Order: sequence, then C-alpha cells, then structure tokens
Amino acid sequence: MTPALHWLDSPCSAAVSRGRAEALLDLVNAEIPVAFYGAPMTGTALSIGAYQREQLALHQAANVPVVRRSSGGNTVYAGEGVFHFAVALDDASALMDCPPGRILNRNVRGVLQGLRLCGVAAHYFGRDYVSVISRPGAYIAWDQREDGRVLFEAFVSNAVSFHPEAHHIGYPARENDPYRGHSPVTLQEAAKRSVPSDELFEFLLRGHASVYQLDSTPLSADDLAACVARAEARKAEPQAPVADGLVWSAAYEEAIGFVYAGVAVNADHTLRQARVGGDYFQNRLGQQALEQGLVGCALDGTSIGRAINEVYADTRHVIEGVRQMDSLRAVVLSAVERGEPLR
Repeated sequence: MTPALHWLDSPCSAAVSRGRAEALLDLVNAEIPVAFYGAPMTGTALSIGAYQREQLALHQAANVPVVRRSSGGNTVYAGEGVFHFAVALDDASALMDCPPGRILNRNVRGVLQGLRLCGVAAHYFGRDYVSVISRPGAYIAWDQREDGRVLFEAFVSNAVSFHPEAHHIGYPARENDPYRGHSPVTLQEAAKRSVPSDELFEFLLRGHASVYQLDSTPLSADDLAACVARAEARKAEPQAPVADGLVWSAAYEEAIGFVYAGVAVNADHTLRQARVGGDYFQNRLGQQALEQGLVGCALDGTSIGRAINEVYADTRHVIEGVRQMDSLRAVVLSAVERGEPLR
C-alpha cells in the first residue's frame, strides 16, 4: 500500500483553496508521494488556467473576482456549489505508470471511482472534463513543476456547474462544441440528492484507495499549520507584472480551446520576446523552453516552425490540448504580422 495524506478544508474561497492545494506539493516526497486536498468553495470567482490571457479569455465587463491557478486548461466557475479536489504527486507516476502526455488519463481514475461511489455513472473520454451521466460534471486540470512534482485538480459540480456563465467568456463562439451537445450537470442533479462535502471527499478518497492501492491518513497538526503558512506566504509575494509592449494575435481555435501568442520584435527583424498562451496543458519546463526557443527567431514561418518543433522533439516537454503544432506557429506569425506586416 502506498502511503498518502489528506486534508478536508473548511469552506473557503477560490483564492484560499488554490494556495492551500498548491502548498501540499511541498509535503510530498519519495516516502509519502501522494497528498489529497478538498474544500467546498464559497463566494463567487472565476479560476483561469495558468496559460490563459485574461484579456482574451474573459469578457472585460465580467466584474467577477479572478484567480489564476497553477494548472493549465480553461476558465471554470470556482464558487459556492463547486467542490475543489486536488491531488499532489511527487511525480507523474506516483499513482501509476504515466507516460508523457497522459497525466489526465492516468490520474483521473480515482475521481471516476469516487463519483461512482456517489451513485452516478462517471466516465472520461479524453477531454478536460469528467462526464457524469454522459454530461460534463467535473473539470480536470494539471500542473507539473520543474522538479517533476504534479498537481492534479478537479472542480466538481456538486450543486452548481463548474462551467462559467456565457457572458463571462471573452472568446469568440467555438466552431466545435467542446461538450458535443451535452449540457453540464451537477452531482446533485445526477444523484438526485444533495451530496455533503465531507461525504463527497470521503468517496473520492475511497475511490483513489481502491484504484491505486493507497493508505491515506489525515495531515498532522504541524503539517496542516505549515501548509497554511506556506499558502499565506505565497499570497503575500509580489505578483510578476503582466508583460506589456507585446503585440498579440487573435485567439485561434484548437482541440481543447484556443491558443494565441504575443511578440515583440528587434530592429534586425528577429523575435525579442514571445509569449504563447491558451487553454492547453503544458509542464513548466515545456512552457519555458517554448518561449525561450522562439527568442532570436527570424520572422518567417520556417524559422518559427523549426524552433517549435525542436522544443517538442525533447520528450521532457509535454503539451496536451493542441492537436497541430502548426497552430502555435500560426499564432506567433499572426502576432508578428499584426505588429509588423511581412513583405
């Protein structure tokens, strides 16, 4: 049996739960490689993915608190009625062997079993959400740090859907319905009863224990205090300034959502800076390598495409949700053309 830790938090805001879930990553190690966090959310907030550009992803008149999480993916509603569940892993294979590009597939299985224990049919079809009675019922996302540790998150639609209100979304209408015609559903609707947060958390723990053969114990008082302190310290850290002076492309639809890029150009017609964003999932090493690899590129599709291909030829760099690497090349070129028309 693999040892694990768990922490059911009291009801809290999206900002608080985000910080505390991320703080659990500092506890996992080779001896205790797994830790679980759960919290019923309070208030009203939108949780945006690590690589989303707020000015594109959200409507500017949304007037809702926005929390940027460390995991990638799309915007979710993270307020009253949603249950935040997170799994901190010492590495991507802490629960089971996980090849590159399979973090969602390998680590969603405990969530599926936990929801089934609630009495509902739950399945995963390779997207960024869990289907409950064949409808979107929980949003799933991941982050992988430079040292290999992984945070897997699920925003479970307990009494309210994780899907944001349409008027909060800043993107253009999608050509391909991400839910394939199925409207979102809550656990309460699917199970035909209210599921208390402590019961939901217990089912999720039991689901993971049965699928992955885990033995989980509650966080000690000392570990709990340390996690809270780390979360508070991170909240007090100054935030990195939003990059300015970049010319941004429009949002380009891809498999899992949208991608876009912002660039600044040198006088010698090479890229001085490039930022790529969107609704995809990518490990931090990959994001850093992508943006660093584009610096100095000539402003043509061949040079930009070659730089992108070199990044993903390295198996350490993992991206999910982008079907064609040419989409990344296209948005970088689009940003270049917006700032300096190519001749």
